[in-house]
Amino acid sequence: MSSFKTLPSKKTMDHLSDDDLERYHLGKLKDEAELAALEEHLLVCPTCLARAEEAAQYVDAMRAGLIAGEFDREARGHAPAEKPKS
Repeated sequence: MSSFKTLPSKKTMDHLSDDDLERYHLGKLKDEAELAALEEHLLVCPTCLARAEEAAQYVDAMRAGLIAGEFDREARGHAPAEKPKS
């Protein structure tokens, strides 16, 4: 379950967690009420919107590294795989 809670007002606004922002970008938020509250928060909070964009870039970079096979090789201390010559 998420740590995100419905926000009472803009003056007492909490910020979204990194976990919630990553789950949002990955499409893992299935609860409609939670998803609606998160999206509403992003509409009124420029700080969280900027963090959501950063989270999206991070998730996309990790995904691209896994697809290219670079992440796993480098994590094990190996040199990056050579690209095939065309």
